[in-house]
Amino acid sequence: MNAIKELKAHLLRSKNQERARADIITSQREGDLFLVADWAMKFLPKKFREGQTDWFGKRGINWHIAVCATKHGDNYELDTYVHILDSQSSQDSQLTAALLVDVVKDMASHKRIDQVHILSDNAGCYKSTNTIHTLYQELPNLIKTYNFCEAQDGKGPCDRKASHIKSSIKRYINEGNDVLDASQMKKVGIKGILHYYISFKLSLSNNLSVTLSLHT
Repeated sequence: MNAIKELKAHLLRSKNQERARADIITSQREGDLFLVADWAMKFLPKKFREGQTDWFGKRGINWHIAVCATKHGDNYELDTYVHILDSQSSQDSQLTAALLVDVVKDMASHKRIDQVHILSDNAGCYKSTNTIHTLYQELPNLIKTYNFCEAQDGKGPCDRKASHIKSSIKRYINEGNDVLDASQMKKVGIKGILHYYISFKLSLSNNLSVTLSLHT
């Protein structure tokens, strides 16, 4: 009985968050940014010709996807940011906040952004007090709403972009190439996606935040 109640509660929360997402899109105006963020499943390095022993002991590559929707007239424009980390880093609130801030600031550098609506899952790195504090400190008067979707629901834009990238990487490998690190992963360019290869550490005014050095 408890399992049934938990399932019903999950469905109800999913429906409620879907309504919040729909309300944002319906009321979106020029100058509004709707950002959907997600940590994609770690990418396992692959060789064109790989022996059985090469398969074991792999360490996945961390990559974060942010899909940004803006409105221009009656049309919606999508910009996708993919941050690929070249070192093993924990997906914590400090790193996540720095990535979200970077995406919004880059969007604001070439588009008019008056307010930002963010949607992510309910992972600890997103709902952390540090993340919320950093966003409001680094992006004053920009953050309008922040909604959290239920597990396995609401991150469709990020999942679709991840599938496109994985398909392109698979095609690239089948052409006789290896993808073993972040720099090689970045070489697989996909139209309409802005790739970032993170090699070092950009500092934010919040001393709790991680620092990043970005290479487009």
